[in-house]
Amino acid sequence: MKKFFYYFRTVSRLPQSKSMPVAPVISAAFIYFISLMLSAGNGWVPIIAVAAFGSGTVLFCNRYGSPNLEAVFPVSHGKKLLYRFMSVLLMLILFVITLLAVCVLIILVVHIFVPSSLSEVGQDVKNMFTETGLYGGLFGVAYFIILYSAGMITGFIKRRKVRNIFLICLCVALFLSYFFMGLPYYNSINNPEHTFVGPFSSACYAAMSLPWLAIAFWFVIAAGITGAAIYLGVKHYDPKKF
Repeated sequence: MKKFFYYFRTVSRLPQSKSMPVAPVISAAFIYFISLMLSAGNGWVPIIAVAAFGSGTVLFCNRYGSPNLEAVFPVSHGKKLLYRFMSVLLMLILFVITLLAVCVLIILVVHIFVPSSLSEVGQDVKNMFTETGLYGGLFGVAYFIILYSAGMITGFIKRRKVRNIFLICLCVALFLSYFFMGLPYYNSINNPEHTFVGPFSSACYAAMSLPWLAIAFWFVIAAGITGAAIYLGVKHYDPKKF
C-alpha cells in the first residue's frame, strides 16, 4: 500500500496543461444539475456519483506534462492501471469525508441555536431512504459505476475533440434516459398533475410494469462502460508504447 500512496501523491502533483479542461467541468455541472432535479430529495447519490466522475477528470484529464512522472513510476503497467482506478476512489473518499465533516459541523452549529434541528435532520434522512426505495437505491449503485467509469474514460482520452464528443454523448444519453424512465409516472393515473420524477425516486418504478428490467438494463450499461474504461486503460498502459 505504501507504493500506492506514493503513486497517488505523484499523480496528484503531475503538471497540468495550461488550457483548462472546460468540457469536463461543464459536463459535471450539467449531469449534477439534472440528477439533483430528479433526485426526489436524495441529493447524496448525485453528489457522490458526480464527484466520482470529477475525481477521474481532475486527477488525469490534461495532466500529460513533460517529463511524464506517471510513465516512469517504478511499478508494472498492470499495477499502474490498478493504482489509477484506486487513486480516483481514494480522491472520492477524501472528498466525501470532507463533505460529511462540513455537514456535521453545520448541523452541530445549527443545533446550538435550534435544538429541534437534529430530530428534523434525522427525519429528513429517513424520508430520503423511503423516497428512494429499493429500485432507486439499485439505480444509484449503477449510476455511480457509470459515472465513475465515465470519469476514467475521460481521463484516458488525450485528444480534446474526441473527449468533448464523448462528454456530449454522455450528457445527452443521461438526459434522455431520465426523460424516458420518468414517462410512465408522468402519464400515470395516480399523477393527475403530471409532475415528473426521475429514476432516484421509488414512485418512478411503481409506475412501471417491469421495473426490474429497467434496473437490469442500467447494470448492463454500467458493466459495458466499466469494460470500456478497463479496455482503454489496458491500451494506455500497453508495454509496447513504453
